[in-house]
Amino acid sequence: MRTTVSLPDQLAADVREVSEGTSFSEFARTAIFRRVQELRARRVALAMEAGYRSEADESSIDAEWAEIEVEDW
Repeated sequence: MRTTVSLPDQLAADVREVSEGTSFSEFARTAIFRRVQELRARRVALAMEAGYRSEADESSIDAEWAEIEVEDW
């Protein structure tokens, strides 16, 4: 897919300076891919945090089983 992206001149110059022989397109693909991965990981971490907090507020373990879960710890 071809997409047109507008960048400030200085940012484009910075990319060309640090890309070390990589094409501008490849540099952009790699940078975007990494950022998407970071955002997905952050989303998962936030969901896990919310789950842990919810569990701390109100356990999902049935009271009948709660004693068994911590037995021999």
